[in-house]
Amino acid sequence: MVAPGIRPAAVLIAALIALIAIGSPAAAEPTPGGPVTVTVRPGQKLEPGEYDTTVRSGGKDIDVTIVVPPEAGPAEGQTAGTPTAPAGGGPAEEAGADEAGNAAGMSQILLIGLVLLLVAVGGAMLYLRVLAPRRYLRPYLRALAHIEAKRYDLALPALTRLEATLPEQARAEARFFIAFAMYRLDDRQAAEHRLAELHREDPANVEVAYLLAQLRADRRDFDGAEAVLDRLDPAVRDAPGNVRKLYGVVTAERAFAAFRDGRVDAAAELFEKVERLDDFAEHVPVDLRNRNILVGTKALFERDVPAARQQFESLLRAAGRIDGTQRGPLLASAELGLGLSAWLAKGNDSPADSEWHLVAALALLDPAGALTAQWPPESADPGLTARIEEMMIRANRPAEEIEGDRTLRDIHFLRGMAVLRAWAESDPRYARSAAGDFIGQALQRFARARELDPEFSDVYVVVGLLRYYLAESEHDRRAGVAVLREAQKLGTRDPEVLQILNHDERVRRANRDAAATYLQILDRYVQDSTVREQVREALLARMSRYGKVRDWDTRPGLIGKRVSTPTVAEMHARSELLMARINDLVQHQGGTADLSGARQLSVSIEQRSREIAEYARAIEDQEAELLALLGDKLLSEVET
Repeated sequence: MVAPGIRPAAVLIAALIALIAIGSPAAAEPTPGGPVTVTVRPGQKLEPGEYDTTVRSGGKDIDVTIVVPPEAGPAEGQTAGTPTAPAGGGPAEEAGADEAGNAAGMSQILLIGLVLLLVAVGGAMLYLRVLAPRRYLRPYLRALAHIEAKRYDLALPALTRLEATLPEQARAEARFFIAFAMYRLDDRQAAEHRLAELHREDPANVEVAYLLAQLRADRRDFDGAEAVLDRLDPAVRDAPGNVRKLYGVVTAERAFAAFRDGRVDAAAELFEKVERLDDFAEHVPVDLRNRNILVGTKALFERDVPAARQQFESLLRAAGRIDGTQRGPLLASAELGLGLSAWLAKGNDSPADSEWHLVAALALLDPAGALTAQWPPESADPGLTARIEEMMIRANRPAEEIEGDRTLRDIHFLRGMAVLRAWAESDPRYARSAAGDFIGQALQRFARARELDPEFSDVYVVVGLLRYYLAESEHDRRAGVAVLREAQKLGTRDPEVLQILNHDERVRRANRDAAATYLQILDRYVQDSTVREQVREALLARMSRYGKVRDWDTRPGLIGKRVSTPTVAEMHARSELLMARINDLVQHQGGTADLSGARQLSVSIEQRSREIAEYARAIEDQEAELLALLGDKLLSEVET
């Protein structure tokens, strides 16, 4: 019985070997005592005469004499050169008869071998083609039926049992279905291992290559997936269908990865392949379709300004020669690239060149858009509810519109930074005299960027720092801090901004503590019955305008009637106590309030209080002197 995996060719080879063995009789040994034949080599000739020699026959050495007679002339009636037949059955006739008999026997043997060969081949083909497949076909078909019914848990063990018993072609197919069942049962590592073996054996198998590439793509091994698909026939791989779609996905992922890594040339080649495959050409970013943009962007990353400018100038010339919807975006990309190149260049004309190209890009991208705007005042805050509603409205816009506004926002922001750079690089005397103009122009450009994206924190950071450091008053500085707080709400984590805000919080806390201490001093003062009622009423009425600090309706009740008029000593003591409390408040106040006027007034009160005390002592001395003088005059008269 022939094993299931043996091919018909093996049977043919075995039959041929047997046939050769049958049709190749062994050479016969010479019979002892029989005639001895000595053969002369072809081309050699012996001269007439006798030759003595020794030959070995039957294991013995025999002395032989060879007689070569002289050539006889032609017989009478016979021409020269015509052979004469030997008379009476000579050795030649006997040799011919033997040869004819051997040839007939050999033909019969060959014929019998050929018949046996045909019978063996036919039997082998009958077994391999009919009997063996019937033995394994039914369980194999049942296993495939489980695959078709998506019962992979039943198909996998059945195919595994049958794998070793199937013919070679069916075995390869079964191995693929085993890997497919493992894939469906989420045993992906084992499935990939089996598919990799099948792929090494037959790299041109489309089903194996597709499933193996899909497995590798699922775990984001796009390089490995591409290596599998690249070995397929391009005519099959690039034809419309699932294989081409998978190849397009793998190539696009590798292109985006190359671009993120800064390998712009590789990204350009891969994106060109994606466009050629056509299934995912619409996902290729417009700005990446042109090699000039890619190479120019790479040069910008590397700060190679001449190379970047060369690429974008070439793009500008090429875009000017084309028509269609791509012309405007390509021109805008070229102008934007030239603006960025000018920004990176070193020179006094760099900010002006950057502004010129950026404005040209805006004219292409947003022809009806304004170039400047006014920064809103602090009182224009619409409130939290209105701001949340505006954010939701902006977030629900189409993705293309959102991305377009962000691009315009970045351009306007860069224009504002170009103004600040021009101010920093200008002559110091001119910079001081024109500081207001530079800051105003920059704020207008930053305000336009804020209009396009109110949640862009970088705008608030720059404007807040400008207002904080260039403030001419405490009010302007507080306005700068307020803008920086907006940047913090939008997510900025700039260390300098956080340091300013932390310092401001400490100052605000100190101000609140100082205000609380002041209110305690005020309460004690208005409850002092030695202070005139009119003074207390006027003081409280003046302070009541600070309604956010305190509810003035709950102020201490005033004493309506004075009990006693204070003496000078009482007034002096009250003044000294008030000045001690106020001086302590002024010295320990860590806020931003300017208390220089309070210090001056405290000094004046202390001085006048001392003067009043001195006047009172002087009056008392004069009163005593007056009484003494009157006593001297009057009492002396009485005694006399």
